[in-house]
Amino acid sequence: MKKRNLFLRAWSIAKQNRVSMKQALTESWKAESIRERMANEIVEFSFRKKDGSIRYAEGTTMNFEPTSEARTVKQKTLKQNGVITFFDVQAQGIRCFKAESLIQILN
Repeated sequence: MKKRNLFLRAWSIAKQNRVSMKQALTESWKAESIRERMANEIVEFSFRKKDGSIRYAEGTTMNFEPTSEARTVKQKTLKQNGVITFFDVQAQGIRCFKAESLIQILN
């Protein structure tokens, strides 16, 4: 895990959500750890959706097929540093969520 990415994400979270840097670093750490794990395995996790409901998902980024949809999502993600994009195994589609909305990594 690169410290640079960790602190850039934390700064973005702190600035957007007006939270303390301590809380932003905690959220950033969770986001970076799930991103690293999804690169190697299928991860079960939960996050809060925009409407406030909790969503449980199984996601991965390993063997990610570079379809036109994936390229569009990747370009959007590069513009929004606080967004985690993944392939949802259950729904068989590409999904994303804000890093600060990650609640828990289940496995």
